[in-house]
Amino acid sequence: MGRRQRTGFGRLWLSTGSGNLADGILVAGLPVMATTVTTSPSLVAGVQVAFMTAVAAATLPSGVLVDRHDHRSLLVWSNVLRGLGLGAVVAAVVLGDWRLGAVYVAALLAGSTEMVADTTAEVAVPALVPRTALATAHSRLVGTQLAMNDGLGAPIGGWIAAGSMGAGMAVPAVLYGVAAAIVRPLRLPVVDRAPRRPAGTEVAEGFAALRRDPLLLRMGTASMVMNAGNTAFFAVAVLFVIGPLGLPRSAYGLVLLAAAVGGLVGSSVADRIVRAIGVRRVLQLSPLVLGGAYGLMGLVSTTGVAVVSLGVLGAAGIVWNITSRVVRQQRVAAPLLGRVSASMKLLALVAAPVGGVLGGLVADLAGVRWVGALGLSCGVAAAVVLWSVDPDREPLADRPDATARRRIIRRSTPVAPPTPPFPPIR
Repeated sequence: MGRRQRTGFGRLWLSTGSGNLADGILVAGLPVMATTVTTSPSLVAGVQVAFMTAVAAATLPSGVLVDRHDHRSLLVWSNVLRGLGLGAVVAAVVLGDWRLGAVYVAALLAGSTEMVADTTAEVAVPALVPRTALATAHSRLVGTQLAMNDGLGAPIGGWIAAGSMGAGMAVPAVLYGVAAAIVRPLRLPVVDRAPRRPAGTEVAEGFAALRRDPLLLRMGTASMVMNAGNTAFFAVAVLFVIGPLGLPRSAYGLVLLAAAVGGLVGSSVADRIVRAIGVRRVLQLSPLVLGGAYGLMGLVSTTGVAVVSLGVLGAAGIVWNITSRVVRQQRVAAPLLGRVSASMKLLALVAAPVGGVLGGLVADLAGVRWVGALGLSCGVAAAVVLWSVDPDREPLADRPDATARRRIIRRSTPVAPPTPPFPPIR
């Protein structure tokens, strides 16, 4: 890797670290800020609903923006807009004292712009490193996103937000500015882009390919159900921490750290698990493990059980996500892979706001412990959807060379772990 390439990727890497640290601080801090205004489960859950709605709405437009515009400009302006937007929200809080509304606005801003920034960073990598270094570069980016969002950002965000709403938004705003400043000198080659068809036409092709593949469609459906349960729990998780667990608000981020640690452990053993039990069993058992972790937290509300359950939740989620990515890459032709991936991602994201609303309603009507039972039900339902699948026998849709190129997916080795399924989902 040449010196200029190392410098270019280094800037992208540092910028991604700063931006994702801000994401982690903000996303973990916003529910804590909401509890300083209200303890209504529905209103607190609304923060997660707003965030995930914005992420879902930005998924497909982000892909179009990344394909059609200069990557450096997108990286700079997505961070600048986030920083300025949060600054405006802080000013509104100081001048108008509409605190709960400010939390919702910040959640919408964070969800919509995060998708653009992270997608652009991912797509920009091939222009900055040689082909032989792609796996290493993506591993560093993904590891940094996980560590900054959930390992470092979440506990810092919970602590700062418990002390001051203004600081909880001002610190991420500054970090977004730093991310923009780091990446601004980045020089990316100008790529001649071929004329493209209407965005709606290309998006429709991705959804059509997903519908034609029974296995991927089932996996997308299972992801949708699991993500509903996932968001239902995390939408009111802060109330679980300060309620049944009896911990202070500032401990919220530290509790979430257990899920991040579990995700890192899961990423290190995922390939061995797939080789040991096969893709089919991973797809079938992961939802049951996830659901069981939610149910156990609702049933036995002690700090130790919650920490262990969150660790298991993070590990099982990352194993599921890695396996899902491998299956998808083996089954979809390269020209359709991005759009099919976005289609499956959107299914899960669309379910998130629904899950957040359900989590708030269940907590309102029956108590926050019963949200664990809702997560358990979603895990069992997802397992039922996948119980009869066999990836090695399902026909490969949209591949003219399907017979010749059929492979045993369980032998595949993922090169970079995706983000775990606890919020924020990317």
